[in-house]
Order: sequence, then C-alpha cells, then structure tokens
Amino acid sequence: MQGEVGVKNGEEISQIIINRLNDYITPDTLQAAAAFLGNKITYLTPVEAEFNRMKYRLTDEESSLVLRFIPFYSLSTQGQDEMVNFSSIVEWFTGRNQPITWDNLNRLIGNVSNQPVSKLRFQRRLQDSEKEALRLKTEDKIRHERYLKEHPPSAEKRNPSFTDPTLESHKAMMQRPAETIKAQQGDQGAYWHGRCQQAVASVQSNLDRAEVQGYITEASKSLSFNGSGTWETCYKKIMFRIEQRKLERSMAGRM
Repeated sequence: MQGEVGVKNGEEISQIIINRLNDYITPDTLQAAAAFLGNKITYLTPVEAEFNRMKYRLTDEESSLVLRFIPFYSLSTQGQDEMVNFSSIVEWFTGRNQPITWDNLNRLIGNVSNQPVSKLRFQRRLQDSEKEALRLKTEDKIRHERYLKEHPPSAEKRNPSFTDPTLESHKAMMQRPAETIKAQQGDQGAYWHGRCQQAVASVQSNLDRAEVQGYITEASKSLSFNGSGTWETCYKKIMFRIEQRKLERSMAGRM
C-alpha cells in the first residue's frame, strides 16, 4: 500500500467504509470495502510492489542516484527490468547497512552481481543483423541529409493550392529524355539490389540467410525494365523477415 497507488487505494477504501458502510475501519470492513470496489482498486504486479517497497526505504536523492547508476553500469532499463535492477541493488545495500553513494555503487556492484541467484538484468547486446540494420538506417539518414543540403528547396514562390512536390518531380522527369530517365531508374535498381545483398550478408544463421536469399532469387524472376521498385520491395521484405526472426528467437529464449 506504499506510494501513490497505495494512497489512492486507501482513500477509495476509507471513503466506502466511512460514507457507505458508516462503520469503523476493521479487517472485516476493509475486506467488505475491497469487495465493493472490485476493479476500481489498482493492483500492482509483484515487480512493481517490490520496487515501491524498496524505494520506500530510500530518500529521494538516494533513489535518483540508483536510477542514474543503472544505465551507467549497462543494466537494462527496458520494461520492468529497471524496477528489478533497482530492487536488487537496494535490497543488497540496505540489507548490509551500506550507504548508497556513487562511490559505493561503483565499488560494491560486483558483489550484487555475483550473488548465487543474481536478479540483475543487463542490456541486451545487438546481434550482427541488428547492427547492420542500424548501420544502414544511419547511412540512409546521412544520405538524405546530404541530399537536402546539396539540393535545397527552390526559393521560387509558388501557389500552394496548385503545387504538389510529387507531381512536380514527376513532371520534371517526364520532360527529360527517355534515355536519361531509364538510366536514373536503373541506378536506383542497382542501389536497392545492393541493399538486398548487404542485408542478406548480415544474417548469421545459415538457415535464415538461405531463406532471405530466396527472396532475391524470387525478385530476379519478376523484374521490370529497370527493377528499382521490385528491388526496393525485396529489401523491405528481407528486413521485415530479419526483424521477425529476431522476435521469434527472443520469445523462444523466454519460454
């Protein structure tokens, strides 16, 4: 019942006992009030309850110190991992009457981690395929920013009611010679084909790599005269399957 949730639940229950039951607060009236409120009472998960219990032992400054130390020591802050790490650290320190200071956290965290049943959860390291996807995403962002820098928007004033960037771009392309259009589209096809090959090469699992390699083989059979659209679609399909397999492996590891 500690923390904001406990205060809220306490107020709800006390109002029922005093205003509706018109009785004193006893174990029986508490049980009756809780049954009356039903789903209106906020229940904490075991992890949340333990986190609140441990946080109640510390000052605000000490709590803030532990929360800042968690990512500093490469401990996970995802989901409820941060609460688990917080509770594990505080339980060890307060159970041994160790002051919670930054120096002590750095000096004694190894003792917390080396317990026979340590509950500390560390940040998950990225797999090679994840690193490659992140690298490609970063390269795309840099390439886009460079393009905008080298090709700033025209300062020419246009009527916004009749200007559509997509239509303007298409109009400009249609006014260029057909050979130029085909060459530029061919370059796009080569670009996306290269991205497909890079994505496949980043996959560590032989079975997964063979599967996504099949997407390239399949795309090669249905190419148009330039192939840019087909290869871009193929790349997105490969990256989707890579992310899907990562999720499947992650879920399998938790079972």
